[in-house]
Amino acid sequence: MPKLCAKLIVLMPVYEDAEACSQLLRHLEISIQEPYCVVVVDDGSLRHPFVYPVARNSAQDLRVIRLSRNRGHQAAIAVGLRYIARYVRTDQWVVVMDSDGEDVPEAIAELVAQNEAIVDVVAASRGKRNDGPLFQLLYAAYKALFRCLTGYRMNFGNFMALRGTAVQRLSTMTTLSQHLAATVLASGLEMRKVRVDRGRRYAGRSKMNLRKLVLHGVASLAVLAPVVQRRLALNTALFAGLASVGGMVLGGLMAAGLHANLSSVAMAVVVVSAVVVVVSVGLSSRLQKLRKRTERALDRAQPFSIRIETSEDLVTGGTPAPSARLLAQPTSGCSLSGNNISHSLLQQDI
Repeated sequence: MPKLCAKLIVLMPVYEDAEACSQLLRHLEISIQEPYCVVVVDDGSLRHPFVYPVARNSAQDLRVIRLSRNRGHQAAIAVGLRYIARYVRTDQWVVVMDSDGEDVPEAIAELVAQNEAIVDVVAASRGKRNDGPLFQLLYAAYKALFRCLTGYRMNFGNFMALRGTAVQRLSTMTTLSQHLAATVLASGLEMRKVRVDRGRRYAGRSKMNLRKLVLHGVASLAVLAPVVQRRLALNTALFAGLASVGGMVLGGLMAAGLHANLSSVAMAVVVVSAVVVVVSVGLSSRLQKLRKRTERALDRAQPFSIRIETSEDLVTGGTPAPSARLLAQPTSGCSLSGNNISHSLLQQDI
């Protein structure tokens, strides 16, 4: 299989959303004038698998990675990035975007224009959204909680441009298939944000619901669990000390029989500090258990197979050559372990 030669590579996951993905590919042809490569990861679609609509001459070098079973949005992105990491050069840019049209193709040029040598990642910070008021309220609450617990601002999602070196680093991180944005924050890569308004879906309905939103938010905190635990430990020590001081002051005031208002203030300080300590310890413990539970679940995950198709296969309707297949069989040591999809999934003859 030829390597990814274009300077720009666009990666998009798709699950049961073939119509919107096909429209996005057509809009990319209009928005991007230079040759580029598209890697579509079909995340085990059964009812509406991705099929390229028409044969045509195009600047697109199209690859489709088909997963044998649904692994989830973030895991599909991880598979695509680990595939690209095998071939990407340091002077190439990889743009990750959703396939439904909400990540607008016109913004790609602005993302990759931020080509300063010190910038590894250019992320699209969320501007105007088209979601309902309840979703926006919950999303705002999540961002505030995330900022409080981690110290980072989570105002961006999957839409981002990655330098080749950034793709190579991220592909080695075991948390990549849990939450891309949080993994970028944990990676230490230099990042710049560009404000981009959300577009509207080309077709179909969003598969995001309240349950998935909560799980996605929890996954981001699990990725940054060491950071959260350090901050919680600091808060615990700070407020424990404050509670101790407040207790001593309260005891002194009561012993001296001073004004009751001062005693009430000291009591309030002790109670609030004690509550913060209890909540911090409890949250840190639950976060640690969640992280371990997630790792155990991923260790037990069943292996899956993937197949790669090129533009020629999709346009002509031909069968991919044997060298274009990537099989992960339990007996060959190709498996999903500890949330790290091994490069052994990608055979050397690809």
